[in-house]
Amino acid sequence: MTLSLDGYDVFRRIGSNASLFPDLKAEIARLAEALVRKHLTQRPLDLTGWSRIVAVLGDDTIGLVLQTLDPVALKGLVRQLDPHWTPGKSRKGTSVEKHLIDLAHKRRRRSRKAPAAAKLQKEPRARALRAKSDPARRAASPFGTTSMGPDRER
Repeated sequence: MTLSLDGYDVFRRIGSNASLFPDLKAEIARLAEALVRKHLTQRPLDLTGWSRIVAVLGDDTIGLVLQTLDPVALKGLVRQLDPHWTPGKSRKGTSVEKHLIDLAHKRRRRSRKAPAAAKLQKEPRARALRAKSDPARRAASPFGTTSMGPDRER
């Protein structure tokens, strides 16, 4: 029979009796930061889960953990929670952390793709497909095909 240590219980007991373990203070802080960082980077999160994590740990603790994340992991986390996010014009680094904390508190809405840009991207292809599928247009052409491009009208 293998016995295992209940880590949550041990950390809870050490935390409630911190005066008995003064030499472990720095090590526990380092381990706690590493564990939260590992959880944020290795697990897929949705906005509800992110909000719950921020509510449990607090803005200051999450802010410190976010500052220790490498830039690639930080951008990956923000893209996971807000896929249409683009970096703002504020100071380097602080805009990402603030955006994530604001998302957790729902003070900021998720970024949205501009509808006009999405329509412009699809329009030439849609027009070409309509021209190919319309038999009246094909018949009107002397060669049986249309030579109309996306920018040419008859």
